[in-house]
Amino acid sequence: MTLFFNQYEAFEIGELVILFILLSASALYFAVGRTKESFKLTGELELVTSNDALTNLYNRHYILQQLSTEIYRSIQNSSTFSVILIELDNFKDINTAHGAEFCDRVLVRVSESLTRNIRTMDYVARWGNSEFLIVCPETETQSAIGITSKLLHSTRQIKINGVDGLTASFGVTSFQIEDTIESLLKRVNSGLHEAKEEGQNRFITVV
Repeated sequence: MTLFFNQYEAFEIGELVILFILLSASALYFAVGRTKESFKLTGELELVTSNDALTNLYNRHYILQQLSTEIYRSIQNSSTFSVILIELDNFKDINTAHGAEFCDRVLVRVSESLTRNIRTMDYVARWGNSEFLIVCPETETQSAIGITSKLLHSTRQIKINGVDGLTASFGVTSFQIEDTIESLLKRVNSGLHEAKEEGQNRFITVV
């Protein structure tokens, strides 16, 4: 059977079927490619908006969202969670002696160490220039103390040429039912400052 579109062109029905299949396949290939590209761009955007550019840890915005989630979950489940605030000791002196690029390398090394030494369920974020915040879901104070002690020790073990004994100070606290994000952060920050005042290279737990 032959179909006539005009006096000059004629196509067999089989040729039309093949043409249709080819066009459909091309359209599907293009659509899948665009979808993959869209997913890739979405993933990259999520990474940019949730991760610190230097250390690849979570950033301040993301960890605040996680704190809100943990507060809601703890209230709903009548449970608790803990927060650990960390600041590298004498970091300004390191910056003065070695410069910003060197300090960036220090921050990356510390971030890698923190990531290795927390549990898979925990969240670690870069909180400030030389500060880090860890959220420990479903974790009571005594367990948080154990995690902090491990981090204190592992930070001391980081060896960096040009730095004579890298250390950090820590504040630790656990969620209480009346807490807001602000009150929780204020309490853990007070623990960090007390650790600094008492000579650094230690942790203080505030209940």
